[in-house]
Amino acid sequence: MSLRWENLVDLHNLHGGLTVNLMGREPKKGYAVAVFPERTVIYNHILTNRRLVRFANDNADLLSDSRNYLGTWHDKSQNKHILDIVQVIPDLGDALNVARSMKQDAIFDLQAQVEIELKPLKDGV
Repeated sequence: MSLRWENLVDLHNLHGGLTVNLMGREPKKGYAVAVFPERTVIYNHILTNRRLVRFANDNADLLSDSRNYLGTWHDKSQNKHILDIVQVIPDLGDALNVARSMKQDAIFDLQAQVEIELKPLKDGV
């Protein structure tokens, strides 16, 4: 299946986000972790197909790697739409370690469809 850009914003709005690669594959298990925080883009109020395609084009170098996915998230409390390059990591412990090393606030459990906030470790890390 190839990626149908015109459907992605609808899916993002319906589910509050999505994780998809350039072939249109949406993983169903594992933990989505933003691994290139310097590439994160945040839009206020509205996400359009044009913005999504621009983000993908700007990050084609990373998205061409089969380990990387386009990750989106709608922060409804602030009405912001976040676009990230994510990797899906099968093990929760590994995902948490990677997220901490990337200074992320949360990861996403694809199977349970829930965000997992990272709590500081006892030594403050």
